[in-house]
Amino acid sequence: MTTKKTILLLLIVLLAVSLACSLPALLQGGDREVEVVSDGRLPDGLTENYVPSLGYTPSNPFNYSPDQMSVINAHGNPTRFMIIFTVSNRQETWIYDTSGYTVVFRDGVKLSEKSETPQYWPEMYATTLGPNQFYQGMGVDEVVLSTGRADLTLVTLEGLEKESRLMYLQGLSVGLVDGRVNFVETIPAMTETLLRQEDFTVLAPPVEEPAPTTAPEPTTEPAAASSAFSLTPQEEALQGTHTYTLIIYDGGEPIDGVNTQIEARFEGSQLILVENGESSIFSRTGENSYRGNLEGTDIALEVTATGYQWKIEENGVSIEVVAIRYHTGSTQPASSLLVGSRTPEENLNSGEHQYRLVIFESREATESGSVVINLAFDKNTVRMKWPDWTADFTKFSTNRYLDNEDQVLQMVFTKNGFVWHTDDPADDYIAVFTIIP
Repeated sequence: MTTKKTILLLLIVLLAVSLACSLPALLQGGDREVEVVSDGRLPDGLTENYVPSLGYTPSNPFNYSPDQMSVINAHGNPTRFMIIFTVSNRQETWIYDTSGYTVVFRDGVKLSEKSETPQYWPEMYATTLGPNQFYQGMGVDEVVLSTGRADLTLVTLEGLEKESRLMYLQGLSVGLVDGRVNFVETIPAMTETLLRQEDFTVLAPPVEEPAPTTAPEPTTEPAAASSAFSLTPQEEALQGTHTYTLIIYDGGEPIDGVNTQIEARFEGSQLILVENGESSIFSRTGENSYRGNLEGTDIALEVTATGYQWKIEENGVSIEVVAIRYHTGSTQPASSLLVGSRTPEENLNSGEHQYRLVIFESREATESGSVVINLAFDKNTVRMKWPDWTADFTKFSTNRYLDNEDQVLQMVFTKNGFVWHTDDPADDYIAVFTIIP
């Protein structure tokens, strides 16, 4: 996640990542020829002053619905927005940072809305783009023509079922599937509209009836869901502001990895996760178990010994987020960990398994592949063997191990496999090992 992005934004990016781009074999950029790769696509990396092919015109322009016009008339254009295109519908999330108002549409019909206290941050910007500039079936040429932004960067994502690409323009992130737009997310840039502190006010959304909320309703579970409960050790450790390594899985495949700061707090029977002033709310349903609702989609969240994880499964889509809290205490072996039964996560990884390995650096997957690894646990240590390499790690906390040689690399076991990261949260190196069933 980058500045002003929440777990919600990350989810929307993930839902959309299965892309490919097919462009004409010869493209012109400014007064110079733009390089193309052998299959006719623009190459990965930066392309400046890209000139769309002649003859490209909007094929399916989008017009605002009555529901959307009602919001625009009351609030103006959103400061930022996200759009997901599927085969059958178009889902939009409009965010008004200055009033704390968020509204969700599906095919132009208002699904949900909420108002929160707006949070001002220095150097906040509003997009100068509008949701109606994007429509089903757009390709690279149409995006450039519609936005007027001709400098673009393309990134091909490896290891996915389909050829996949992300496109970044000024203040904009776009996903492409078979060369066509799959999602759009604005990331307002410094060249767009600067928001002033005096712009921030609390406004009620214009509704004809009480506005529904995307926050989950309190559950009616027995004692476990009561507001008078004692926090478990896992929940106690979750409290406060920590740096987390977030791993995103799409259909069981790791597709994103990033370090970010998140605050967790408990109020009554609710868990509230806050990043950059934006909140996600989950209601307690049992010990270490919570449920929430994200843009109409049900989320199951579990607090773990090393952080938390949540999952969405809907309409054949499976998205999972694993959050590993950075350990800031001692990495010396604790005597209580020297003897005892292994955790479910350790048992899952014990023995020989085939793993899918993806290495992220600055959120870019720099290496991927599969490898057979044998993990042998012995009291408070684990020996890792893979072809031509052996390493020993010593346990210093639940599911956490430190390499014996350099004492920098940390191994954290999860329900998906295990993750490597260094002892420095500023380090952008993350290696994700996922067990292949």
